[in-house]
Amino acid sequence: MATCVVVSGEMRCGSALKVPCEFFFVGNLERKTILTIGFANLVGDAFAMAVGDYLSSRAELDHANSERAREAWEIEHDPDTEKKEMVEIYVDKGLSHADAVKVVDLLFTNEDAFLNIMMMEELGIMPQDASVVPWKSAVITFVSFILFGGFPMLAYICAADYNKKADLDEIFGIAVGLLALALFGLGAYKGQVIQVPWWQSGLSMLIVGGLTTVAAYFIGDGLSSLA
Repeated sequence: MATCVVVSGEMRCGSALKVPCEFFFVGNLERKTILTIGFANLVGDAFAMAVGDYLSSRAELDHANSERAREAWEIEHDPDTEKKEMVEIYVDKGLSHADAVKVVDLLFTNEDAFLNIMMMEELGIMPQDASVVPWKSAVITFVSFILFGGFPMLAYICAADYNKKADLDEIFGIAVGLLALALFGLGAYKGQVIQVPWWQSGLSMLIVGGLTTVAAYFIGDGLSSLA
C-alpha cells in the first residue's frame, strides 16, 4: 500500500508575520522517489506562493498609493470639504462638534499627518511602510517555504544508505520528530511575535498541525487503497 501525503499552507502570526510551510510524509516509496516528489512539489509550491505574495503585495501597495494621491489632490484643491469630512468622523466617534473642529484644525497644520490620519479614518488604509518592498516579500516567502517545508525531509536527505522502500520505520519516525520540532518552533516564534507564552503558542501549533497531518496521512492512505 503506497501513501503519499503533502500538508501545505501558510501560518499567519497576526498581521506581523506569515510563514509559508509545507510538510511531506511518504510511504512505501524509494528514497530517490521521495526526494524527487518532495523537492519538485516544494519548489513548485514555493514559487507559486512567492508569485502570489508579490502580486497581492503589489496590488495592495498600488491601491494605497492611488488612494493617497487622490486624497492629497482633494486636500490641496478642496481643503474645506476634507476638513468637514474629518469633523463628521470625529463627531461620529463621540466628540462634540466644537472639539472635533479644534482637533481637525490642529491636525491640518501638518498636511502630511492630516493625510495619513484621513487615510486611516475614512478609508481604513494604514500609512505604507517604505521598507515593505513586494519583491523582497516574495523572496522571503520563497526562502521560508523552502526552509520550513524541507525540514522534515532532512531525515531522508541524510539517510544516504536508506535503499529500501519507505515505511513506518525509524526514518519515518525521525521525519515525524522533525515535523513536530518545526511546528513547535514556529508556534514558539509566533508566540514571541504576538506576545503570548512561547510554550503555549508552540504547543497549540504542534497540536493543530499534528492533527492536520494525521488527518492528511489517513486520507492519503485511504485514497491509495482505492487505486
